[in-house]
Order: sequence, then structure tokens, then C-alpha cells
Amino acid sequence: MGINVITISGQSVPRAKARKIGDLYYKKGNLSKKDSGDCYLIEETYYKANSLKIAWDCIAKRYDLISRMVKCVDEEGKMSYCNLDSVNIKELKFTRRGSIVPTIQENLYLGHRTGLYYRTQPNNTPYYDSLDSNLHHTYFLKLEGYNYSDSPYKEQMEIDFNESIMSVSNFSKEVAKYVPFTFGNELECSWGRIPEHKLFQLHLLPVRDGSVNAEYVSTIMSGEKGIQNILNYKDIGYLKADKFCSLHFHFGNIIDTNFENKKSIYNFKKFVVGLYQICYQIQNDVWQICPPYKNNSQFFYEKKGKNHCMSLPNLGIHRLNLNKPSNVEKAFEDIFTLFHEGKPSSEDYNFINRCHFKGDDNKWNFNSRYYNFNFWNLFFNSSRTFEFRAFSGTFNYQKILCYFLICNAIIRYAKEYQNEIFKIKKYDLEDIVSKIYPEDIDEVLQDFILRRRREHLEIVKTYKANNNFDEFKHDNIWTSNKLLKLINQYEQ
Repeated sequence: MGINVITISGQSVPRAKARKIGDLYYKKGNLSKKDSGDCYLIEETYYKANSLKIAWDCIAKRYDLISRMVKCVDEEGKMSYCNLDSVNIKELKFTRRGSIVPTIQENLYLGHRTGLYYRTQPNNTPYYDSLDSNLHHTYFLKLEGYNYSDSPYKEQMEIDFNESIMSVSNFSKEVAKYVPFTFGNELECSWGRIPEHKLFQLHLLPVRDGSVNAEYVSTIMSGEKGIQNILNYKDIGYLKADKFCSLHFHFGNIIDTNFENKKSIYNFKKFVVGLYQICYQIQNDVWQICPPYKNNSQFFYEKKGKNHCMSLPNLGIHRLNLNKPSNVEKAFEDIFTLFHEGKPSSEDYNFINRCHFKGDDNKWNFNSRYYNFNFWNLFFNSSRTFEFRAFSGTFNYQKILCYFLICNAIIRYAKEYQNEIFKIKKYDLEDIVSKIYPEDIDEVLQDFILRRRREHLEIVKTYKANNNFDEFKHDNIWTSNKLLKLINQYEQ
């Protein structure tokens, strides 16, 4: 008599009809029968039924890899997936303006406002044409994937940014002198969409985000065109954010990561230690220019316990004499271990080969990605970028630019003032900003920092700390008069 096992769904099944994944058993399902199991075998690999890598093909009536399918609306009007091969679509043409022009045969219809595919009736009229107008505020995403790197339009967007003729202001040219890195931003939204023709003008791509409605990710930017692109967000006007949304910045090309010799390896470690030391010391200054709910336990309770921008812990680095290479090595190992989720580096898992012990798991399962200052990509991603995650969601280009310039100052200070960092044990955000920028730009940022602190202090006085009324109610009309004045001065 065969042995039975208890599956993850609580069923008792013969051992031969179950697949052990990790320490748990999963009932093997029939690919052609929906909801028939806990896992499914596709091309010699078992995928969990709740994996975001597979889905039910509503036309072919079988499970398949999401990477081979597009999102559609099934015959019941529910969100689903289908394989393009199963509906005989010849091609999808991608135009420079960002429009998708389908060449469709037989039984599929593309809703241009939503980017979703709909089943059609025998006379080729869509069953769900009316849903196109009703769904476009929520289900507008054309792209399957949670990363910018997954987008099939990434390459085209980067080419368009680099080759497009953009009108660049004198202000952008001046500011670009102080931004030597590549950079990008992520704009999370709770409502709305950006029309297709605007996506390429603003160099933004929509991607999925599991914690909010959607996210718009910029292409990799640099120089005066990158600064001007941020200024062009003043025309974005189609989105709204709430307290569950965030604004993230990524900076690249900040340090040599070729690791050709011991010196380059040590310089990388020294930079990481200095950057961590600064970020830990000034993180309270950064929290003060963010709404109070961003660092509030009640807020995390509302998010079901998920904290997407944790404060950096005290690793005791400030007590070390960092002029000694051995102490730099120790501090670096402590930082790496933190972002390797408690496991020290080894021959198999280290920052040089970029291998994490969790392998290629879904990114949201790497808990150490969710610190307000995120070193994870520096260690484990080929991009070797550094991410700032603390800021609340906004589509106000003035706020975005000021936050961006503050982040740029932090990285530049870590790179250019290492000796000072290792000697001084206390820094503040205002001093760092003043070290990097000329007087006119510094004056704008100092005013921004002071004003944001005062605004958020008023929120604490007036409401509970986890409320967000003023932050988002007035986001679209919030203005920095000093910034606008400086922009106008450069254009005269």
C-alpha cells in the first residue's frame, strides 16, 4: 500500500502524486485542468500554483508561463492571460511615439486605452468593448513584469532618450555640472495612467507593483537631458499617489566595480563603508523631510506588517578606527551580512560574483532590499546601483527634483570626502548639501529641507502621525518659490 502525504493545501494524496518542494508537499496538477493541483510541470520544471511565473491560458485552456502570454479579459469579464500563438496575432508594431499598433486576426481585440486584449464575438465585434472605458483607470498596464529590465520596450526607450532632440534649459545645464552619475526614478501611483504618447515624451515605462496600483519607471538618464526630463514631469498630471506609494531614486556609475585588482576591491569596500556611515548618521534628518507616517508603527499595521523602507541598524561602525584597513574590512563584512540577510560572504556568495544564497527568487522575497538606503543592488545586481527609498509618493516635479539633488549630494559626499567621513563621527544633511552645491542651488535645497520639516511638524500637531491629508491633497499645487525663481534667473 502506497504512502500518503499531506499537501500544502491540506489534502491527503499518494506520495507519487505529490512533488516535494523545500520541506512541503504539493499535489501535482493536470496542465489542462484549472485548479487541479498545487503545482504544475511545464518543460521539466515544477511551478507552484501560486507562483507569479505561470497562469491559466483562458483561450488555450491550459497552464503556461506568463513570460509567453499577455494580459487579457476572459469571456466572464475577469482579468486573465492568453498566449499570443493561440490567438494568431501576426505582430505587434512599436512606434517611436509609444503607440502599440496591432495586426490582429480572428478572435482578439486590443483596447487602446487599457492595453488589454479582449475576446471577440464571431462577427469580430468585441464582447467587452465597453469595459475599455471602465477599466482604464486601473488595468492599463501593457507590460508583464515587475522590473524595468523585464520591459520589452526598455531598449527602445533608452535609444529614444539618448538620440531624441530635447530642448534643454540653461538651469538644467547648470545643475547637470554637479550630477556625475547615471540615474533613474520610480513613481508609484494609486490612481490614473499616463497616455501612451506621453510615456516616450517623459521617458517612463509602466511596470507592475505588488504593493500599489502601478509604478512608472524612468529610463536610465544622465547629464543635462536627465535633469530636463525631471523638469518635464510638470506635464505629468495624470496620476495620484496616496500614503502607500513611494518615490525611489537609483544612482549608477558611482564607483568602479570591475574589481580588476586588490586596490579596486578595497576602494569599493571603503566607499560602501563610508556611504553606510553617512546614511546611518543622517537617516533621522531624511525622515524629517518625509511625512511622519513613513516611520510609524500604525502605518505598517495598515500595510499588514510590511515595511518597505526600514531604517538602517546601528552596526557599530562609528566606534571603529576606519583609517585601519582591517577595520574597513570588518565594517564592510558587517554591511554585506546585513544585506545578505544575516549570512556572511563565502566563496559561493559574495559581492564580486553577485550571488545571493536565495538565488533567483522573486525580488520581494529578499527582505534586505527594503531599507530606506538600499545597498542590495551594489552587492547583488549587475547594475551596481544605489537606491533611495524613503520618500513619499509624489508627481510634483519640484519635490522630485529637490529630493533627487539631496540624494545626489549624499552619494557625492561619500565618494569625495572619505577621509573626512572616517574622522568625523557626526554629520547633518544640511552640511552635506552645502559641501556639494554652489550657493544658489544650496539656498533652494536648504529652504526645501527646512520647509518640509515644518510642514510635517504641523501634521504631527494637527493630526495623528499616520494621517496624510495635507501631503497628498495639495501635492499638485505645492510650490518652491525659491526654485522657480532660480530657474527663471537662468533663463533670462
